[in-house]
Amino acid sequence: IFPFELFIGSTWFQVSTSDIALIPVPHAISLKKTCKKYAGVHRGEVMLVHVCEECDKISINRIAADDDSGTLLEVFAVSRSLDTRTKPLIALDEITILEPGEHHMLQVQLFGRS
Repeated sequence: IFPFELFIGSTWFQVSTSDIALIPVPHAISLKKTCKKYAGVHRGEVMLVHVCEECDKISINRIAADDDSGTLLEVFAVSRSLDTRTKPLIALDEITILEPGEHHMLQVQLFGRS
């Protein structure tokens, strides 16, 4: 019934082949938009943008402390070449994904100032 296990974030899931299409796949990195009373809009926590391969539902989740930083950087790199269907789909949900020029800022968010 469960031919393999899948590790997402910090959790192992038993997955059957029929479940694969229901797993949201990380497609891009965004920053949580927060509004500071005196500073206006501030871009805050790093967020993963997931798109369900089955129904195109978009969700965003904060990264966890134990998420692999290298994998997050890979998601960022892949997001630069999102297909013409996925990028507008994300934009429709008013989610702004990080652009190539924001790579250094992402590294600072993940690893701290160097």
